[in-house]
Amino acid sequence: MARYWHSCRMALRDRSALTIPALVAASALCVATVEYRGHHTGDTFYRFLIWNLILAWVPFVFALGAYASARQGKGVAAAGLGVLWRPTCSAISFTCTNRVQHRSGTTR
Repeated sequence: MARYWHSCRMALRDRSALTIPALVAASALCVATVEYRGHHTGDTFYRFLIWNLILAWVPFVFALGAYASARQGKGVAAAGLGVLWRPTCSAISFTCTNRVQHRSGTTR
């Protein structure tokens, strides 16, 4: 497993040297902001945004894996990750999360 991640890093080294850490830092800042607000106001309404952020990372990770696999010449792995990526890249997961918020009557 460590070898796979090392090869992913090598394949993505040039283009994403700062992109991926910046996205991770931005996501961590978003989670920290939501948690800070919830802690200080006692209102946890916006915690669903953390789940939306997690759902946003899923297709990114699949696409990253597909890209790294394709760069290494592993066409079957790239195709498999591409098949996994396709249903997650749409807004269906976010729509489901928003419907749960509307059904529970906690919308603002």
